[in-house]
Amino acid sequence: MLQSVAFSPGTGKTHLAIGLAIRACQASHRVAFATAAQWVDRLAATHHAGHLHTELTTLGPYPLLVVDEVGYIHFEAEAANLFFQLVSNRYERALMRGLQQPPHHLK
Repeated sequence: MLQSVAFSPGTGKTHLAIGLAIRACQASHRVAFATAAQWVDRLAATHHAGHLHTELTTLGPYPLLVVDEVGYIHFEAEAANLFFQLVSNRYERALMRGLQQPPHHLK
């Protein structure tokens, strides 16, 4: 399941995500937390090394992946494809939380 939270800047999205991640850890769940840029960099490095499938499999056991600052980066084609693979690999199997700025027309 993919969940996204969109609020204005400075409303505590990262703080909320950290609290969610800490609470999940306290409940004995494994959590992986990174910004969207960090996730893309990690996926790109493993992709270029020929180990993307292994990396996606490694992330599988994590019940919660938190993707912070989604709205702060512009995805190039390769980055968008890698991020899509991460999301589609987890779809209906595990939880992801994405934190982003709302689209400009909703502000």
